[in-house]
Amino acid sequence: MGRGACFFIKIHSSFACYLEQSSSLRHLKPWPMLLHPHMAFTSFPHMSLLGFTLHFFTQNSFLSTGSKGLSIKRHKDWGLDNALRLEKHMNMVLRVKEILAKEESQVMLLYDLGKKRRKVRLSRNKKFAAFARKYPRVFKVIIDDENMAWIEFTEEFDDVLAEEERVRVAYEPIAVESLTKLLMMATSHRLQIEKLAHLKKDLGLSDDFRTQLLYKYPQFFKVVEGNHRDGAFLELVSWHPSLACTFREKMLHLNPDMRKSLGEGLPYSFKLTLPNGISSQKRNSATIVRFQEREFPSPYEDIGMMRQPSLETEKRHVALIHEFLSLTLQKRVIADTLSHFRKDFRLPQRLQSFLLRHQNIFYVSHKGDRYTIFLKEAYKGSTLLEKSPLVRMKDRFSQLCEMPKKFSVGVFGRQDDHGELMDDHEFSNAEQDE
Repeated sequence: MGRGACFFIKIHSSFACYLEQSSSLRHLKPWPMLLHPHMAFTSFPHMSLLGFTLHFFTQNSFLSTGSKGLSIKRHKDWGLDNALRLEKHMNMVLRVKEILAKEESQVMLLYDLGKKRRKVRLSRNKKFAAFARKYPRVFKVIIDDENMAWIEFTEEFDDVLAEEERVRVAYEPIAVESLTKLLMMATSHRLQIEKLAHLKKDLGLSDDFRTQLLYKYPQFFKVVEGNHRDGAFLELVSWHPSLACTFREKMLHLNPDMRKSLGEGLPYSFKLTLPNGISSQKRNSATIVRFQEREFPSPYEDIGMMRQPSLETEKRHVALIHEFLSLTLQKRVIADTLSHFRKDFRLPQRLQSFLLRHQNIFYVSHKGDRYTIFLKEAYKGSTLLEKSPLVRMKDRFSQLCEMPKKFSVGVFGRQDDHGELMDDHEFSNAEQDE
């Protein structure tokens, strides 16, 4: 028998003996046990609200501890994955929109737009002219006297952009409140402005928020210069007790149905959305009841020298991420963005394993270029339940981005990325060359 097989049997026997000596799963420790440089448990099962399920991961991923590590089973949520899939094409349109919007006259040569292919994330075998004509309610392609192609917004899309700006201005007080609440949750009550820039779209901030918005509300926060490496910080000016209330607490107070569904754990319960296929026994297990009833400090309280690790700190981390996601427009955020704030909010070092342990509250989708963290209770299938005015504007964009059922080339013919007209024969040859 090989050395690797012997090592695994030895580990398996040791772990089995440990379980036999434990009178209850609650005695299992929550922190990882390093068994070998290449093998580790992400957590023991009592920390998983889905029950005692461990299995091998054979390749690295955001939710694995290594190529040969042991991890909790991940349950896919097809509805939330589909929410990202449906936005794929619209997001490309929005990236082109951001580029065009920065132009003084909001018009540019297709040749110049072709230089930004990587930023738009348009594959090499796709033509910008063909891409633009797929969305006739958003873009117009115009040919000048020198036979060069230009791209600009349609009048209909211009009207929607103007309306979006009005909605964003009206939404600004809510965005300022969200920024203030983030500063109140941060351990030092200050956050790097460079990190906040990653949350710009998620919080509904304008593109010029660094030079405009941050200086408009001195009663909430101020800009403080840092060192050369960290750059400037946004710092809380004064504590606002009225803001030190979580979204979860507000919903429990305002929604009687939610209080009824959470049951015995009030006022410390979270709304759990267990994946399909989980047995009723696990849904009502003592592990889940104990977690729901456990008291924990608010994300807005100073935890000081709080004991690490413990079920109390674990639950506070859940509450903090829950509040973080609740402050975003779509109740979701890119995983890398949350990781940027890990030290600021004292989140677990192994954040990916933590999220997997609580996949009945959060969901990490693998769709797209980067992983996305969802607050599950905010969605029904792929639909966001509560939509802010800015999210409804995004729905308007989505409607304009719907491609016609019968797509035709149009009167201008096809064009290459230099903005010059191409006939069908030349276009076919160019695609073969690529």
